[in-house]
Amino acid sequence: MENQTQIQTQIQTLRQFEKQRKLWMALSAIVLVSVLGIIFDWATIYQYKLEWLVGAGGLLLTIVWWYWTMRITKELITIKINDREILQDIIEDIKHIRKEILRTLPNRD
Repeated sequence: MENQTQIQTQIQTLRQFEKQRKLWMALSAIVLVSVLGIIFDWATIYQYKLEWLVGAGGLLLTIVWWYWTMRITKELITIKINDREILQDIIEDIKHIRKEILRTLPNRD
């Protein structure tokens, strides 16, 4: 029963990651438009002395993205380890069942 709970929790976590991934994809479109705006309208940014603001915004977005990526990576590794433990438990159960079946079957020499 514990394995089933772990699997359900993992599925919920993965669904949450999928929603977050979609949000980051939408944000990446905004970043793309912003970068194009910076490239093609640098004179205006320079004229109003917004270089530091643009740089700080880009740096902040990069830091948030980096920590989000590392959190996702950590969670995915944890899920993979749990999956391997569950599979190992299943293998052990199958080995035990196989031994029991072989023990109960008549000897066919």
